[in-house]
Amino acid sequence: MYTSKNTQMNPEKNKVSVPLKGERPLYDRVYDILKERIVSGELRAGETIGEVQLAEQLEVSRTPVRDAVRRLVDTGLLVAEKGGVRVYSPTAADLADVYCTRASLEGMAARLAALHVDEGFAAELENICDAGARIVDTNALHAAAMLNGQFHDLILERSGNKRIKHLLTNLSPVIVRYRHISLSFEDHLKTSWAEHKEIVQLFRECNPSTVEDHVKNHILRAGGRIVSTLQSVEGDREVTPAMELVLSVL
Repeated sequence: MYTSKNTQMNPEKNKVSVPLKGERPLYDRVYDILKERIVSGELRAGETIGEVQLAEQLEVSRTPVRDAVRRLVDTGLLVAEKGGVRVYSPTAADLADVYCTRASLEGMAARLAALHVDEGFAAELENICDAGARIVDTNALHAAAMLNGQFHDLILERSGNKRIKHLLTNLSPVIVRYRHISLSFEDHLKTSWAEHKEIVQLFRECNPSTVEDHVKNHILRAGGRIVSTLQSVEGDREVTPAMELVLSVL
């Protein structure tokens, strides 16, 4: 799941035609399909893909594929190499950087949101928590990840900070991809929703600094689980300050 694999994409695998007509440009629709395949794990970390194969698989010309691939390289989900591209395969240090950045940004967003709390906002967060708690024992990871994202997105929207939102949007594809992995750890679903409940209560108490600390640690713990696993796979490598931080909260 975590290590890079020297694999080649099969052009006949999951062959699908992209509708030629639509309100959005063709390359946007190709981009969405490829992004979803990467985020869902259908295209595995380290998997090598080529524009010709992608065009054959999606039954489109190479031009929209080239544009979509360029955008995915810009977002960091694909890595350009000689002769093609491969799906981003992060190191422990990479992911530690992502989760530290996310924790700082979302922690501040939560602090700002806590300055403008009303019962409607708290109730909406609690409803998401209740929905998440109901599926804990079903192991429905995709649904859990969607609800998890809704919870954090709602806090971000309430913060009203467009700069934070823009910065997190750039990290979003990586966050979504590895949120699924984080939630797959034993007992993490139950722990995650319990922590979400605590965060809702802190919002109701209108304590911005405490909310910020809890949200930051909540995110760092999620990153720490993945980083710890990657670290065991990678063996002896230098431990970065970001790695030390996410591992320290486990």
